[in-house]
Amino acid sequence: MAEWLTAGFGETLENLPLDPPTVVSQADTLAEVALLLAERHVSSALLKESPLRIVTERDLARAWASRCSADDEVATIATSHPYWVPASMTPAVAGAMMISLGIRHLVVLDVADFPLGIISMAQLFTVLVQDEESMALHANVAAVLIRVGQHGASEETLRKSD
Repeated sequence: MAEWLTAGFGETLENLPLDPPTVVSQADTLAEVALLLAERHVSSALLKESPLRIVTERDLARAWASRCSADDEVATIATSHPYWVPASMTPAVAGAMMISLGIRHLVVLDVADFPLGIISMAQLFTVLVQDEESMALHANVAAVLIRVGQHGASEETLRKSD
């Protein structure tokens, strides 16, 4: 994660130190996938079979909560049609998208729609918080909060949280 600390606010996702996605098979068990995520210190994986699907720690938690078996195939819980972004997107826009959608992972696709990696909210926020352009960051976060507030909380509530 140290290399993420030097990434800049104005970078595009393709210029960030994205690791290749962790890839699993739809026939892998929930236990195998959970172990792989833990071993690799990642919070999500892509299924190698089409169509594009992702499995996240949240998917695994929901599976355990609904009493799925550790031997169930990961395909039964994978998220179909995950949210994705082009590699040309900036971290600020990707972060705003995550906040507005209430998600913690985005699949980053190249121009040929090939997955370059999965970016997590933690990685994006590391870039955004460490950047020298803190005033721009505050302005972007404030704009996102206002948009989120329009869909739930009032602006007054958002101001009280300052």
